[in-house]
Amino acid sequence: MAANRDPQKVALEDEILAVLDKAARGKSGVPWFMSSYQILQSLPKTWQDELLAIAAGKVGQGAGEHRTAVTTISGALQSKRMRDQTVRTYLDPKHLSFTVPDADGADDTPTEHVKAGYPLIGLYRRKHKGE
Repeated sequence: MAANRDPQKVALEDEILAVLDKAARGKSGVPWFMSSYQILQSLPKTWQDELLAIAAGKVGQGAGEHRTAVTTISGALQSKRMRDQTVRTYLDPKHLSFTVPDADGADDTPTEHVKAGYPLIGLYRRKHKGE
């Protein structure tokens, strides 16, 4: 069944897993949770550009689109392959903003700060041994 999967989706999943492997570690020494916004910011620039092109560079609150770079990342994390390798929990993002690549060219800064576009956001991490 895996042979029938879109190679582009598999490649994105591989990149996301590589980012999650590099997430911050606490005293336990294992990588912990990241949001889709943080994953987007941590992906290689070629992937950032491709994903940001989906909704003309807009993400988060006010994007005006349901399908954006961060929803594409969240969607990739819902595949069976990814669910088998990751853990998801949720966070109320009220009073939080996220740094994301600035793809709309509105100014000369490489990043912008956005608020989440939904009242809950997913947080993801790689499964630890024994989970």
